[in-house]
Amino acid sequence: MKTDNKIAEAIERSVEIQMNKEGYADNLIYDTIVEVVRKGNFCEIKEIDVSGPIKTFLNNWGLMGWVLARWDEDWESQLARGIRENCGIFEKFRALHLEDCDIDGMKSEIEGCYAAVKSIVKATSASKVLHLLNCNFFPLWDVAIRREANNKFKNKIGRIDDSTEGYFNFMFAIQVILRQYDKILSMLSERYKKPKLRILDMFLWNEAHKNRDKEND
Repeated sequence: MKTDNKIAEAIERSVEIQMNKEGYADNLIYDTIVEVVRKGNFCEIKEIDVSGPIKTFLNNWGLMGWVLARWDEDWESQLARGIRENCGIFEKFRALHLEDCDIDGMKSEIEGCYAAVKSIVKATSASKVLHLLNCNFFPLWDVAIRREANNKFKNKIGRIDDSTEGYFNFMFAIQVILRQYDKILSMLSERYKKPKLRILDMFLWNEAHKNRDKEND
């Protein structure tokens, strides 16, 4: 089992590698679109706000183009409506940082937000949309990260899958990691001018996909 120091070193190494490989694209696409979307008025979001920055983010940064093609033709307007209908909760979450919150008292609201978005754009893309709305509160995931997180935390926190409770459990697990490795995550967040959740996502993605690649050898 890796010690905390070894994990902190692995986090730093993973982020450095990814920033050296993809730093320009991350700065250009991720930083720009996160800033645009999270500053918007969630109660007045329109279809063009989805078909513009959110779709660009999913397609070009999230690499979800093949998934976008399978969704309902009307998904952009449905998503805009879903965000508007839950805008009060999204506004409440706007200023929150996951590591600072008692999310147990927010469980129904978190699950409601995730369910509303997931019903339109599915689980992986839902996490990316939620992250755009608050990059300091909603963590990112994909299938490989879900599987790794479930293997590590299911006996401690509960099952992590693409259900509403699964995403809440994932947020709880991510909160544990944010608090345990705050020093290295804060340092890298400041160095690269990224939210801690994005820094952690780089590490989790690398670990999850590295393990998957080993299984496919």
